[in-house]
Amino acid sequence: MKIYEDKVPCTGCKACEGKCPSGIDIPKYLSLFNEYVETGDASAVISFTKIVPEENRPHKCIGCGTCQLACPEPIVIWQVMGKLANIVKG
Repeated sequence: MKIYEDKVPCTGCKACEGKCPSGIDIPKYLSLFNEYVETGDASAVISFTKIVPEENRPHKCIGCGTCQLACPEPIVIWQVMGKLANIVKG
């Protein structure tokens, strides 16, 4: 999967919800990532991130894989969080 170019195959099942030790809202961010890939517009990602506490933002992902173990899809979630962090940063 070309994680930086294609939408991720998130079904919205929320199996990853609440699994992140950094408190990142993974289902919401995966949805926002797909919207960004589809439209090329980062404003929704940026707007949502501005209202999220600093400690729960994508750049706080530690890559532990806890969310990925819960996910039934082949999504490399920590890579998506890295991409989102770059989008917000820049």
